[in-house]
Amino acid sequence: MKGILVVCHDRSLRQTRMSLLQAAGYRVESVAYDHEVIPRLEVEKFDLVLIGRCSSLPEGTAGRYLRKTYPNLMIVRINRVIHLRSTVTSQIADSHPHPMLNMLSAMLCESP
Repeated sequence: MKGILVVCHDRSLRQTRMSLLQAAGYRVESVAYDHEVIPRLEVEKFDLVLIGRCSSLPEGTAGRYLRKTYPNLMIVRINRVIHLRSTVTSQIADSHPHPMLNMLSAMLCESP
């Protein structure tokens, strides 16, 4: 079973995203803040990290560390607005989760 780490400071959104992903058959854990990601990855393996809109990851020092230390780890960020670097926009992820689930399934090479 593929593992996804959800990073989102908003408890309600975090719980919703976790529930959707668990219902789709993924092993899902969560943390609220960026500084909790690296310690969590040091004790548990994940295939993908789903980062919320307010996160500073994958930019900066922590992002570089993650890419260097965990080169096979996929990092998907939900952005507040449509942006060329966005993988998923918040409207899709939070209001209409099926496109997000389909995209994550394709990235993890599984059927939804």
